[in-house]
Amino acid sequence: MAHRLTLLTLLGLSGSLVALSSPHETFSTSPFRARAIVPRDGDAANPPLLVNISKLPKTVEVNLTAAVTTLSLQPGIKSEVFAYNGHVPGPTLDVREGDHVIIHFRNNLPEPTTVHWHGIHLPVESDGSPFQPIAPGETHDYAFSVRPGTAGTYWYHPHPDRRTGFAIGKGLFGGIVVHAADDPLASIPEKLLILSDNRFLHDGTIDFPEPASHHGGIDEENGREGPVLFVNGHVMPALTIRSGEVQRWRIANASAGRIYRIA
Repeated sequence: MAHRLTLLTLLGLSGSLVALSSPHETFSTSPFRARAIVPRDGDAANPPLLVNISKLPKTVEVNLTAAVTTLSLQPGIKSEVFAYNGHVPGPTLDVREGDHVIIHFRNNLPEPTTVHWHGIHLPVESDGSPFQPIAPGETHDYAFSVRPGTAGTYWYHPHPDRRTGFAIGKGLFGGIVVHAADDPLASIPEKLLILSDNRFLHDGTIDFPEPASHHGGIDEENGREGPVLFVNGHVMPALTIRSGEVQRWRIANASAGRIYRIA
């Protein structure tokens, strides 16, 4: 028998989303209150994978583009977002220990950006630090080898100077899964669960002031929490699991400032 679990409840985030508040609500950029009630939305399917275009053994070569697009982050409402390959979260980088990884990145955003591979051991020239900005319209190749003993769950995101939280809040984040070269749990079904939150105006606009503004500076310095919570880009999605089934859940926190209690 299969059971459908509401993930935010299972993760210790029980209760209505309207009960959650932001410490910065008084600094809303809108004369209207942000939308308070958001219906549940879909299943917690794994994000898509970045497609490996290499034919070489132990080599993962992918294309990644950051661009402005419009998506339905909330059911029935369109929002302008920054997205990797048109998705929020971005496609997952799926690799194994010992792989050589090449990412061909293109910046189609209206502002400089980088891609930081959070937690991955790699050469400084591929770290995507704030000191390595990629201008609008430019491309850059990131390359690194996945070290033995580093299997785990990571994530990637931009790291532009003083705009990291803003860019993540606009939608730029994705998961990284590093599989062990010899994984004793390889046969167990697994889910990648990327947690995020956001704050919206009534028209669906993401309520995240420019970091250089007064209100944006407060968000950037104090940490920004949004009242709408997502798992894999869906609001309170469900996960189907059979009675007695064992699954491996990989959980990544891609929120700009929120800390989650995993219960």
